[in-house]
Order: sequence, then C-alpha cells, then structure tokens
Amino acid sequence: MTEKNLATSAIALFFMWLVFSGVMDFTFIMLGVLSILFSLFVSRKAFRVSKFNLLNQLDFAKFLMFLPKQIWEIIKSNFHVLFVIMTKKVNPQLITINNTTKTEIGEYILAMAMTLTPGSLIVEYNKKVLLIHVLDNTSKASVLSLHLNRIVEKIENKNIKNVL
Repeated sequence: MTEKNLATSAIALFFMWLVFSGVMDFTFIMLGVLSILFSLFVSRKAFRVSKFNLLNQLDFAKFLMFLPKQIWEIIKSNFHVLFVIMTKKVNPQLITINNTTKTEIGEYILAMAMTLTPGSLIVEYNKKVLLIHVLDNTSKASVLSLHLNRIVEKIENKNIKNVL
C-alpha cells in the first residue's frame, strides 16, 4: 500500500470512527487512532496480493451496481433464516458451485458475497470449486439462482491478465 493510499485509508477510517462512535472524548479518540493504525498495520499485506493493484482488476461502476442487489439479498436472507430457525425447518445441505473468476479480487468478491448471505457459508474453497453449506432448500435455490459467478465476471476488468 502506498503512502497516499495509507493516508487516505487512515483518514477515511478516522472519520468513520468519529461518525459511528459519536464520542468526542480525547481518550476515546486516541483509542480510535491506535486501533486504526493497528488495523492498517495488520492489513497492509492484504493489498499486496499480486503484482497488480487489486482495485485495477475490477470495474468499479459495475461493482457499485452489484452492491444494492447484494444488500437486498442479505436483508431477504436474514428474514428467511429467522423464519427457518423459528419454525425449526432446518434441512442443512452441501452444494458445489464452479468458480469461474479470473482474478484474485474476483475470487474475494465471490467468496464474500456468498459468505455474507445468511443461510449460506463457504466450507471449502479452491481455484475451481466452492463447497457451500446451506440451511435449507430455499437457501439452496437462492444461492443457485443468484448466479454470482456471472455477476463477478462482469465486475472483473477483462483488460487485466489472469494473475492467479
């Protein structure tokens, strides 16, 4: 991560800390600064996954169009998981989905989109296949109908060579 990106990330995290905490006490702000510095120190290697800048590997506009759909799926799934648990109609299953992503950032987006959806969890991940645990038949149908591979492929920038 370059110094410019590091500074931008630190400033953005600091403002998020202030907004979400709402506390303007000196001690609390200093704890925020320390936690931000620690977070940036720990995550600095995550931005050096490949020789390419990870943000260059995706079409940012398409990624922004993907977010509302993903947020809506998370909201729907939360209510579904609540219903399944309350009615005790749990029918756990393991399903596999082919991984057709071309870049590391594409793999990351696919894995996070799958895992963030309640009722589904990636159990095993490799370059070709995702093994996913689903809560019931409805969760299975939902995961299979999302077609996340196709969505992530559209987000990935096809101008970057395969960096895997």
